[in-house]
Order: sequence, then C-alpha cells, then structure tokens
Amino acid sequence: MWKEMAQKMGVKIDDPLLEQSVYQEMFEICVRDYFSTTSTSVPTTTTDSFTNISADELNVMRYVSGYVARSLLRRYEARTGDVYSQYVTCLGEMAVEGEGEDLLTYTKKWIEQINRGGLFPINDETFHLFIEIEKSVREYLPKYLCKYSTNDRTFFTKNVHDKVIEQDDVQFHWTLLSQDIDSPERSQILLGEVFKLWVTIRGFSMVASWVEMYKITEKTNTQKSTGLRKSLSGLNH
Repeated sequence: MWKEMAQKMGVKIDDPLLEQSVYQEMFEICVRDYFSTTSTSVPTTTTDSFTNISADELNVMRYVSGYVARSLLRRYEARTGDVYSQYVTCLGEMAVEGEGEDLLTYTKKWIEQINRGGLFPINDETFHLFIEIEKSVREYLPKYLCKYSTNDRTFFTKNVHDKVIEQDDVQFHWTLLSQDIDSPERSQILLGEVFKLWVTIRGFSMVASWVEMYKITEKTNTQKSTGLRKSLSGLNH
C-alpha cells in the first residue's frame, strides 16, 4: 500500500520512520472513527474530561499516574517472556513527553517543580486514560460501597472493575496506548492491572474524602438540630 501510494504521488521515499508515522496517524484516525460510529457516546474532549476535577486533584493524579506506570514497569522488567516484553514497551512509552503546549501543561510544570528525582513523567495520552478511569471510579465505587458490605472480590469485579474497564472513553485511550501489545486479551489484562493499582491508591483517598464530607454534614445537621431545640425551648417560656 505504501509503495503504491508513493508511486501515484510520483515521489521516492526511503525513510522508514516516515512510513511508520503515516501508519500511526492512519491507525489513530481509524480508531477514532470506529468508536464514534459504534458507540452511543463519543470519547470526551480534554476540556470535558476535567469536569468536577480540581486543579489540585489533577496535579496529584498526574503524580499518581506516573507512580502506577513506573511500578508496573518495574514489576514486568523483572520477568522474562514475550508478553512481559510487550508490557515493558507499552509502559515505557507512557513516559515519552511531547513538546507542545496544551491544556495539561500546568500539571506538567507542577510535577517538574516537585520532582527531586525518581518521578515518572507521563505523556498526555496516558494522563487522559487515567482521567477517564478516575471519572468512572468516582461514579461506580461509591455505589458499590453503599450497596455491598462485603469484601468479596467477585462483587467488586462485577460492579466496579468491569464497568470501568468497559467504558468507551477508557477503551479509546487504552487502544492508542497499547499498540505494542499483539493480543487483545493480553492488552486487557494489563489494563486491568493498571486499574487495580490505580483504584488501590486513589480509592483510599476518595473514601477518606467521603468520610470527611459525611462528618461535616453530620456536624452541620447536629448544629441545626441543637439550634431548633433551643428555639422550641424558648417558646415554652
């Protein structure tokens, strides 16, 4: 196909990197087109992805995203086999930084300011993936915690893990990131590991936040109740 196109254009192109770049661009276009025509929801834009997530939270999320990628990279670097080699390549490429300025630039600058070595800077496509995972976890994890008082892994897998992993936006960004993995099954296994480590770290933070919000709400309700009792008591005198 590449040779036929070059012949029709009447040019001679010997640079293999150019050929790979064209294939990469064509693949991403096909992926976007596929998800836009087979799904009822179109993958969100960068601006939409920030809904209900503060600037401080985005900074923390970029930090945690790098930690997740780096931890899994170290895990699979210590293993041998073709599948682990593909995982290492996939995770390693998450750290490749682009040169353009965009809506996520300020989170990069925050990471650069606090980095004293050991941090794993991630690219924007990877960060988009974690933003979508975060949004889905925020939607499904509270429902799971409120509905089930059990530590049964089957319940968690069915009500949180599977629903987050199957989200169109999550799959869209993961497809772009996992092109070095030659098997869809292997690709989804790695995505599952990414999710589990992310929710382990972020889950504690979310639950702690919800507990604090609950305490504040309860304290407010108690104060209102006390004020009401005083008012009613005053009416009796």
